[in-house]
Amino acid sequence: MIVGPDLDTLLAGLLPWVAAMAFALARTGGFILGLPHMSVPGLPRHVQAIAAIAIAWGLVSRDPDGVVMPTSEVAFVVGLIGEFGLGLAFGFVVQLALAAARIAGEFAGVEMGMSFAAVTDPLSPEEATAVSLLLTQIGVQIFFAADFDRLALRTLAASLHTRPLGEGVFPLAGAPTILASLDGLIRDGITLALPVLAAVFCLKLAMAMLARIAPKLQIFNLSFPVTILAGLLVLNASLPATFSALHEQQRTWMDLLQAWVAAPR
Repeated sequence: MIVGPDLDTLLAGLLPWVAAMAFALARTGGFILGLPHMSVPGLPRHVQAIAAIAIAWGLVSRDPDGVVMPTSEVAFVVGLIGEFGLGLAFGFVVQLALAAARIAGEFAGVEMGMSFAAVTDPLSPEEATAVSLLLTQIGVQIFFAADFDRLALRTLAASLHTRPLGEGVFPLAGAPTILASLDGLIRDGITLALPVLAAVFCLKLAMAMLARIAPKLQIFNLSFPVTILAGLLVLNASLPATFSALHEQQRTWMDLLQAWVAAPR
């Protein structure tokens, strides 16, 4: 039977571990919510919870003594909020590494006329075009194939050295670099979609000239299948270059994430 003093000693010994685990769960939970492939609607919540607990356990085991203990209940709550925001910011940067693929798919899909299905189909829960979903999945596969997922986890673990658990200080020193790099996302997306945009534009220009020459032709009905077919053919031909461009773009954003984590407080 445990007597009072022994119970107090046990609780006093468990308190640092509980606080460290709570801070690690907050940082890891925010990080997982920020990841693009971990926040999809179809992913079971218990999978996210298991992943967060496993990663948090690894963070606590990596540096069990490097925890800033809260001095009061208010400091504990503030620390949890700060840790969650810090992890969410790191996960958001990882999501930006895949944003160019989705932007390129949206530009290409709208130009090919594939956005019409997302608008007219009331049973489809997706608001993105099929090309956008395809390029996003390609970007996610490249992310895993290049081991960027492991690099993201190593970067999260490395953040313990510059920002210990419980401190929850937002890295303002590297934030201007991240914000300045956001301007290039749309440029990169347009660059990736440029072959499809150019081909479809030339095709529409040729069909407009054909409509002027032969007004009786049903150009509007003909333009949908021809435009989609031409866009898919050009997209298929440009996939090897798209793979390389997405890989380099993701590597650039992961380097920015590492530099941001290593930035001084």
